[in-house]
Amino acid sequence: MISSRIRVLVVLNWLNRGGIEMMMLRAIPHLATRGVSLEFCCLGGEGHLDEAFRDLGCQVHLFPRRAHWARGRYEVAGLLMKNSYDVVHSQFGFTSGGIISIACEHRVPCIVSIHNTHGPGHRLE
Repeated sequence: MISSRIRVLVVLNWLNRGGIEMMMLRAIPHLATRGVSLEFCCLGGEGHLDEAFRDLGCQVHLFPRRAHWARGRYEVAGLLMKNSYDVVHSQFGFTSGGIISIACEHRVPCIVSIHNTHGPGHRLE
């Protein structure tokens, strides 16, 4: 395996057995051979797949959800201050505003994944 050239912080709720999580789990060895490493910031706490990701060499940062709605912004800020990431990838879709703003403040590009074809509250007819 070659050393990583691109370091990505993926921000999501948790690493459970969802479609996106399973796709990332399968992609990690492929990405590693191309110099991309993924770290995970789980703002919902522990998930079923945490150890599977760690077994592939990923760091998994767990931040159990608390009462304050903006806490995730501060957790991401702490990671960006302590580590050097090339990209932040938010899996929070339409609610990624706090994560985007903190990534911008730290001058780290941010990618947002939106897994719906429409926003919350919009009806398709």
